[in-house]
Amino acid sequence: MTTPPTKAKLVTVACTLRAVGSGAAAPEPIPAASPRSAGPPSAAVVGQRAADAGGPVSAAGDTARASGVVDAGFRFNMVAVLLDSAVPYDRRVTVRLRWSLDGSTWSAWQPVGFVRSEGRPGSVGDAASTCSEPLWVGDARFVQYTVAVATGGDRPAQVSRVRFSFINTKGDADTADSVVGALKSGLATIAGVCATPAAYSLAQRPPIVMRSQWGADESLRSGSPSYATVRMVFVHHTAGGNSYTQAESPAIVRGIYYYHTRIRGWSDIGYNFLVDKYGTIYEGRYGGVTKGVIGAQVLGFNTHSCGVSIMGTYDAVRPSGAAVYSLEKLLAWKLDLNHVDPLGTATMICGTTERFRAGQTVTFPVIAGHRQAGYTSCPGNAAYGLLPEIRAAVAQRGEPKIYAPWTSLMAFSPDGDSSRDSVEMGGTLSERAAWTVRIKDAQGAVVRSFAGEGTTIAATWDGRDETGRRVPDGAYTLVMSGSNDHGVTRAATIGVTVDTVDPVVSGVGATAVASPNGDGIDDGATIAYTTSEAGSARVRLYDSAGRLVRTVEGWTAVPAGSRTVVWDGRVTSSTGLVPAPNGTYAAKVALKDAAGNVGNASGTVIVNLTLGFPKAKPLYFSPNADGTRDTSDLTFALTRSATVTVTVSRPTGVVRTIALGPVAAGREKAVWDGLNDAGLRVGSGRFTFTVTAANALGKVSASAKVTLDRYVPVASVPATRTVRYGSRVKIRYTVKDPYSRDTRDRFFVKNKAGDLLKTIDAGWETAGVAHTVSYKPPRRGTFTITLIAADRAGNVAPPCRTTVTVT
Repeated sequence: MTTPPTKAKLVTVACTLRAVGSGAAAPEPIPAASPRSAGPPSAAVVGQRAADAGGPVSAAGDTARASGVVDAGFRFNMVAVLLDSAVPYDRRVTVRLRWSLDGSTWSAWQPVGFVRSEGRPGSVGDAASTCSEPLWVGDARFVQYTVAVATGGDRPAQVSRVRFSFINTKGDADTADSVVGALKSGLATIAGVCATPAAYSLAQRPPIVMRSQWGADESLRSGSPSYATVRMVFVHHTAGGNSYTQAESPAIVRGIYYYHTRIRGWSDIGYNFLVDKYGTIYEGRYGGVTKGVIGAQVLGFNTHSCGVSIMGTYDAVRPSGAAVYSLEKLLAWKLDLNHVDPLGTATMICGTTERFRAGQTVTFPVIAGHRQAGYTSCPGNAAYGLLPEIRAAVAQRGEPKIYAPWTSLMAFSPDGDSSRDSVEMGGTLSERAAWTVRIKDAQGAVVRSFAGEGTTIAATWDGRDETGRRVPDGAYTLVMSGSNDHGVTRAATIGVTVDTVDPVVSGVGATAVASPNGDGIDDGATIAYTTSEAGSARVRLYDSAGRLVRTVEGWTAVPAGSRTVVWDGRVTSSTGLVPAPNGTYAAKVALKDAAGNVGNASGTVIVNLTLGFPKAKPLYFSPNADGTRDTSDLTFALTRSATVTVTVSRPTGVVRTIALGPVAAGREKAVWDGLNDAGLRVGSGRFTFTVTAANALGKVSASAKVTLDRYVPVASVPATRTVRYGSRVKIRYTVKDPYSRDTRDRFFVKNKAGDLLKTIDAGWETAGVAHTVSYKPPRRGTFTITLIAADRAGNVAPPCRTTVTVT
């Protein structure tokens, strides 16, 4: 059942305090503003209404204080406080609030508890803020506050800004009120959900008011839920007022949802569940009440925990019996779904630093208070004191129960090879009971069953059915259950796979011949292989005598499909790892699947050290018949004689083949004159030359780069420059050459008579980029500065001159 949508109004009031802190100055007055402005209304700080509210910020003693009264400009029913403090979540800062509808009659003072925000950047409550939970105040328009900042600690205590978020979740603000936001709502009154259900032997799901019922506006939510198995529960309180009616509870939930998403910048409401003082349970974060939805309720420990918040403040007042009773029912059901012992402990890993460091392992009670994980008093002293009896009540509710069901393996191979031939399974019962373990196939038929009695479930399955025959390979489900005079347990199910088929490894081999001579070219080898399924792979290398010479990769988890592993070209010797000698090696790949079955395959890796160290000398050459760098020597080294061929290619194909024939061991070369196989000139460009050597060891190749550059650099300088005597003349110049990364730039300074006064060698400068050279003329007159630029291939640009007049 739902009701027509209602509206909520949100106003964030900024009260800027100038360095509220020990010895700080008084706060700067805040000008009053009309509450009916078009944008969000600013606060109007009205006169002090109560004698105990305190005066302006005082530096007396060890505490600085500030106080005041804020007119929200409209009627609200929830208020929250956001602090900008020098130290996030500074426990030396205390805030108290009270509220009033008419400015004359005030509520009791309420201390405000804070936590550090996790909001996304740019949200009102971003990560730099310290935020309270929203307090339910009923009906109010004014709020009176006191802020106290004590001394102590390594860093100064200081509050630079206090902001108040006022929310009307019921949509009943005066028509004259300024509305700056709207929140759609649904069910205004929840009826019948507090009725006590009949007793169950199983921890049943209690009645839960779903998001659609309490009026969750799903447009406020962002992103998709994340999930993790539930290991424990954190209990909270919302820290709001306790005077709300049952009909107002959905509005409180909507307000918290709005505050968490729009003020604190979270993707959704932080809690997984909320429980009001009437015992009504509300679904919190979206994603499914039966699932382990990761919330935003305990900084650092949201993953693997469930957060439940009792609506109200329970520092001095105990939660109502109805709230505690519903909390116990909810926890009994939620923990039983996950087979978690309410009296046990949970080991958690801290994800974000606050009270604990990130990565720290922390042990909590399975049912813990928020304060045990963070710097907070939540869930209040009175509620926290009830946790031992809540744990006991949850443990007793719905017995017998199965805790921590387990199997020794998720897959096994009952093939008689003495490796993973059976699987063990077990669990703990909350009390003595008769138990059974039934093993079902994919169609749900029971193929094997075990039975016993006690508080421990223990069985071993060898992969055979009741008749002693091996079951077919496939997926099976282990179903554990128990019963006694108190009732029947919730069944625990675990999947296990029977797999007796060895995985297949194929396509093993090196992608190229290895030449581990230290020249940086094919010094190792890439070994490829393909697996038929995921598993754990090992790659080993054996010499021609069958000796293990290197474990290239130990047992490593790999997915199904093609994969490569790199061998560095070294093998094990008595002195350590050394380069592998010439020869043919066997690469053997073993793949072990989840059930323990092993598949093997091998391939060949060839090591040939005949050829290495190719290099073009010069790397840049210009075959233009000018007598300078007209050819390039394409050099290489042979460790033994071989028949050698050298090819020169560009991306479009081979342009020159030079057959050297038989070549003796040593440093040798082929000379390229810039012509192709047809005897025609080859255009400028970057080329690859490849040396291929063949002998009794096989054929091996090595490649290097060479650049043919007939391009004459193009230089540019300003034609004239005029400077005053005593100043330096700066000439900005550029030399372009698409085939040379840089050019050698030299400047020659001459006077009007042509005498050389100075040579400026700028060295090798990046081509195509503007550079600057400067010179200070020795006297007045006219000078010429000539740029001569040459590229790596020896091509020289035409001289470029700048005429400099010195006045």
